[in-house]
Amino acid sequence: MSAESSKIRLAPQPRNLLRSLLMLDDTEHAIALGTAIGIFLGLTPTVGLQMITVMLLSVITRRFFRFNVMAALMAVYISNPITIVPLYWGLYKLGTLFVGGEVTRAQFAATLEYTSFSEWWNTVSDLCVSLGQPLLVGTAIVAIPCGLLTYPLMLWLLRWFRGAEIKPVVEHAGKEKSESLVA
Repeated sequence: MSAESSKIRLAPQPRNLLRSLLMLDDTEHAIALGTAIGIFLGLTPTVGLQMITVMLLSVITRRFFRFNVMAALMAVYISNPITIVPLYWGLYKLGTLFVGGEVTRAQFAATLEYTSFSEWWNTVSDLCVSLGQPLLVGTAIVAIPCGLLTYPLMLWLLRWFRGAEIKPVVEHAGKEKSESLVA
């Protein structure tokens, strides 16, 4: 076994996640919208509820618009066990610039540690009560623009990727041959 294959991966590589999103089988609009919704929800302080929120949102909005649920589920993992403390801490600190707050980083990190459902519920309560206003302000400042910018960026990437997927290559004898650009 090589050193590369024996590495433990705690989170998917961003390149592989992007490739998975680009290869979803759906319309460009549905994938881009799903990714934007997922990024928005992934940046909100709804740790533990993000996947459920995506599923409920897909049911509630089905009559009005459709988005790719798998794209949204993959995108919510912008907040994962590795990124959650720095991400939420940054959002909290940004919010304190506008509404104040006095929680230290150690206190903040402690609110995100839990081993059971009751501890998880206490964590969510702490996030809402003790950190709520600055965290929500910081979230609004970051999550809304990121979600809005994700849609056109993902739409452009999808159109580029799907347009560049197969191109004819001219051989020496002048015959055409198809070559896939996707590895």
